[in-house]
Amino acid sequence: MRRFDDFNPGLLFIYYMAAIVPFMVIMDPLLSAAALLTGLIRVGIYERKFPAGRVGFSVVLILVMTLMNALTSHQGNTELLFINNRAITLEAVRYGAVTGLMMAAAVVWFGAFSRSLTGEKIMIMLRKMPKTALLMSMVTRLIPRYIKRFRKVEEAVKINGKAAQTQNTAGMLKISSAVFTWALENSMDTADVMIMRGCDRHMYTRMGTGFKQRDVILMVIIILSQIMWLLPHGYRICVQFIYLGIPEIYMIKENVKWKIYTLRTSGTKKY
Repeated sequence: MRRFDDFNPGLLFIYYMAAIVPFMVIMDPLLSAAALLTGLIRVGIYERKFPAGRVGFSVVLILVMTLMNALTSHQGNTELLFINNRAITLEAVRYGAVTGLMMAAAVVWFGAFSRSLTGEKIMIMLRKMPKTALLMSMVTRLIPRYIKRFRKVEEAVKINGKAAQTQNTAGMLKISSAVFTWALENSMDTADVMIMRGCDRHMYTRMGTGFKQRDVILMVIIILSQIMWLLPHGYRICVQFIYLGIPEIYMIKENVKWKIYTLRTSGTKKY
């Protein structure tokens, strides 16, 4: 059964950029809500479980941005209440909520982007620039590793009975110093291994990917979806919502095809 991530890497990059850029630029609440919903569904499909952590993070981020904007920006005509003789306006609350919604959707979609476009696919996409491709693939791989390493060091400190150190600035700086030391040692080992494998001899091999019929169909869909931005607001949001859900629609189509195929094969075996 084919997956959406099996499309051409360059086409996947174009799809994600055409999906992420609009809701980050336009700041439309309906568009951001649609992006957050489809992004959470996509992450849930990747993790094969309900993304409770991402949902909780998104809710907290929206609440924090709403509160921060309401307390710092006092512009607006609809006054809700006064704190220290400063007005909390409905417009400031609304703008903060939309900003938080947009940021939460961006975090979720960039997470799906990093899962879909792996380091190998980035190297394929930038195969004519091998050094740049290698650098970008290493960066996208190392950032999650550093985050996991930071959590491991933090857990080790707590296990040793020094949980209080993780609650103050000095303790966090010590944990960060340990992670940075590990990162430097790991980078030196990686450099030695790359030299031993001949990465400094300008001998590179390229792995190509063909442009298949389904890639052409996806490219046509992307072009048509961008043309649909000329439609009125309501139609435009509906089209973009469908566009954001293309990976899920493709997965449903492939699952249906697989079920039909298994039913046919099981029926022929009986005879």
